Amino acid sequence: QSAQDNLFTDSSQLSREVEHWSEVPLVELTRPSDVVALPANRTARLVCELCYTVLVQMVHKHEHNSSHVATFLGEIQDQLVLKLGAEKLLLEILADNEALLQTIANDATKTHHIAFHLEALVTEGKDPMHLRFLSSMAAVSDKGIEPHQDKILPHLLAHVRETLMEVRVWHQAVQIRDPYSEKADMPPEWLELVAIAGGATRHGRRSKALRQMLDYFIESLMLLATLCKPGRSGRRV
Repeated sequence: QSAQDNLFTDSSQLSREVEHWSEVPLVELTRPSDVVALPANRTARLVCELCYTVLVQMVHKHEHNSSHVATFLGEIQDQLVLKLGAEKLLLEILADNEALLQTIANDATKTHHIAFHLEALVTEGKDPMHLRFLSSMAAVSDKGIEPHQDKILPHLLAHVRETLMEVRVWHQAVQIRDPYSEKADMPPEWLELVAIAGGATRHGRRSKALRQMLDYFIESLMLLATLCKPGRSGRRV
């Protein structure tokens, strides 16, 4: 009973809080700068992470919910850099959702969803998150989404060094490196895949960089394979 009393000891204060937050426009709450401006507020960040967790469960294998949440793709994409859970939500929305992907592909006003990630790879460095999103946009299961494939592949080919790892065989060992390593905080030298995989299992800053390097290389291969999947017009060459 005492606990219940404590919940309602100041109902007028609660009413004022509800009234205050109900007057705040939603758009003001979804801007990344609003969260970044409160780096010390761990509670605010936790609340955002929990919200994303709830949204992921709501859209999981639920086409109607996915379609509704997809109307906020722009706002969700803006929050990717904050590492609050936006990436997992986006991938869940797009997973096996051919109807949604075809709708986006046929809407000329939504090309910025793909351009966002393509441009980020060139300007901000190699982040595997962008490759995962592009792969999700490019195909559903074994069926390619041709309008998206036709936007992604030419961009990759026009910016090969900025978007893909350099690969070589040196003394019978496969090596990779990022020619723009300073953008993504990756090691600048040529490294053997075996050494990268081994170092990625350890702790420390360099190991974290090696994990990202390996993850990016794997995701780039997955994206290239996805871009080869046939669409409605048949097998792609």
